[in-house]
Amino acid sequence: MLDDYGAVAIYNQDQCFPDYLWLAHLERLAPLPEDSLQRLSIAKLLSHLTGEADGLLLTEIDEREAVIAALPTAPIDEHTKLVVDAMVSLLPDYLHEVDFDLSISNFMIRPSNGDVVLSDPVHGLSDVSADWHLYLEGEPVIFEKR
Repeated sequence: MLDDYGAVAIYNQDQCFPDYLWLAHLERLAPLPEDSLQRLSIAKLLSHLTGEADGLLLTEIDEREAVIAALPTAPIDEHTKLVVDAMVSLLPDYLHEVDFDLSISNFMIRPSNGDVVLSDPVHGLSDVSADWHLYLEGEPVIFEKR
């Protein structure tokens, strides 16, 4: 994500867990090629963290705690360093709030330089203040079809 402009409208008006339309400036990423060195490195990392080479959606707190505990001994190489660094800095902040989606399909390649990056690792995050939510309730949602 290059820029995050936040929630711009309410998408699903649920009293407890509303969904929002989010505006962000994204970069185009490519999937990990089958049988590539990058994919093999990420599969080894995911086996270490989740017990599955294809990774998992971790919905239970004990599963998420186990991933965080396993990060210091994660296998690091040129293909895993950036994603492990990202997980170390990001995942502890969301341990008690949302699910961790560490599916191999969320690991992508940045075509501009070949870096492996982790895309959308937390599932169910809507970090919107109560004041901003009230403001969005009063704003119309306009969809322009092109």
